[in-house]
Amino acid sequence: MSENSASSGMALKTDLSNGPTTTILGLSKMTPALLDDLVRRGFISADDVRAPPKGETIAHPRSDKVVVFRDLFTAGLRMPLDAVVVDIFCLFRVYLHHMTSTLILWLSLYMWLVKTCQIAPSAEGFDRAFRVHYQPKKISVQSSGGVEISNIPQYGCPTFTFHKNLPCSVAASKNKWAIDWSSH
Repeated sequence: MSENSASSGMALKTDLSNGPTTTILGLSKMTPALLDDLVRRGFISADDVRAPPKGETIAHPRSDKVVVFRDLFTAGLRMPLDAVVVDIFCLFRVYLHHMTSTLILWLSLYMWLVKTCQIAPSAEGFDRAFRVHYQPKKISVQSSGGVEISNIPQYGCPTFTFHKNLPCSVAASKNKWAIDWSSH
């Protein structure tokens, strides 16, 4: 890991001092019809995906399954993942279920740029330009006793942003997505 990403404290925060983490996602708006549209557009294979069962609000992580939000495909996520993308995830200690749409945009931009310039993409090259920016958000849930509890979701929190010390400034980005993007 480079000195920038490892020592700057910008890696994914696992400190739970802000509250307990949760796998509660809320009710999903993803439907079989929306999945069919993603299949039709070539983003996914019908055999590899499913919408959450009706009424399911909690993710049940398993080693052979991942949570992926619809807008990640709109932002440029493609399966199977390029090996360099997997290396980048490992370098920054993030996982597919952590991804935000903006994070996927930056990955896509990097991959397009290096391939267009006929440069071999690498996790180290990506690390020279980007750092992880954690975007904590809290969700409130009612306990069985009626007490409101704040939790930090494990899904859709970090994004990549340019290092502040780059020799040139980069001002273009899309940092606003539909409020309910994580419900699809």
